[in-house]
Amino acid sequence: TAARTECSPSWEGTHSRCATWTPGKAGTGAPSMCGGASPWASRTLRETPAMIWREIAKLIYRIPIMLLNLVMLFVPVIGEAVIVITGGWCYALDFTSYGFENNHIQLKKTYPALKKYRKTCLSFGICVWASLLIPFLNLFMIPAAVCGGTALWVDILRPDFEDDIRKYEAELEERA
Repeated sequence: TAARTECSPSWEGTHSRCATWTPGKAGTGAPSMCGGASPWASRTLRETPAMIWREIAKLIYRIPIMLLNLVMLFVPVIGEAVIVITGGWCYALDFTSYGFENNHIQLKKTYPALKKYRKTCLSFGICVWASLLIPFLNLFMIPAAVCGGTALWVDILRPDFEDDIRKYEAELEERA
């Protein structure tokens, strides 16, 4: 029997996923992506240097915050408040960054967006920070924080970036 090709839209709705099926001995076949290699794998490899650079840039952004926290360790009461606030800010940056990165929003646009919704982002980050201090709850808190950061991105932060997202999706369609 001959191989057949089926195409179906992906969950993102920006690309189609094609699979070529070649029936085996028992009539079942293994799918292989059109073109021989997975377009998702090649896209991930292309984007890896940018992902690494983004994480290095976030680390560089945090160095002054870490130094401030080091100094604040020696200041009673006010120092502890500063550490909680800066820790919450860093958690908000970390857990909302999945949405920014998946939609290729530049890091320099991330900070103003978080600052625009400062109270919401700080509340989220401080809640994550505080819940990570509780034994056993902290085991479940990281996945919950990822979900919460993604929900924060989708519900509050993403609407400000619809034009950037459409522009990126158009670039992807041109490449395909």
